[in-house]
Amino acid sequence: MSDKTVHGTQEWILVNTDLFERELKKFLKRFPRETKAVLERLETYKESLNMCDEP
Repeated sequence: MSDKTVHGTQEWILVNTDLFERELKKFLKRFPRETKAVLERLETYKESLNMCDEP
């Protein structure tokens, strides 16, 4: 993943999506419990953003 700055904001560009997905699937197989915890935290973070609260 790389980033570039555009007028003071950061715009993330995903560079090789297939590679990212493969690595993510490997991680999921090796660390199912950790993956579940990360997904739960992301969901909580998303909900807090939707409610305009600070995470």
